[in-house]
Amino acid sequence: MSADAAIKAPPTFGRKQMESELSRSVACYDKRDDKLVFDIELDHFPIDRIRPFWETGEDKEMICIYKIERYQMPEIRSILPKNIEFEWNEEKYEYFLECHQKAET
Repeated sequence: MSADAAIKAPPTFGRKQMESELSRSVACYDKRDDKLVFDIELDHFPIDRIRPFWETGEDKEMICIYKIERYQMPEIRSILPKNIEFEWNEEKYEYFLECHQKAET
C-alpha cells in the first residue's frame, strides 16, 4: 500500500453534515502482502488538533488516507479508544489514518 499521494477526496460536504456521515479509523497493513491486519474505529476525531501533523493541502476535513509516520504515532495513540493497546511495529506493518462513510442504521 503506497501513501505517497493522498487519495482524492469526494466532493466537499458542509462540516456538520460530514462529521455526522464520516468516521475515522487507524488501519494496519502487513508490508509483505498489503493485507489488512486490523482497523480500529476512533470514537472521536479532534480534527483541529490532528490536522497540523499532516500536510493536508486543500483536504481540510482530512477525508483522504494518510500514512502514520513514527513522529505522528504519539498523537494518534492519544485518540485511540482507551481499551485498545498494541505495539507499533514499523518493520512489519504500515499504519494509516483512514476516513469511511458511516454505515446507515
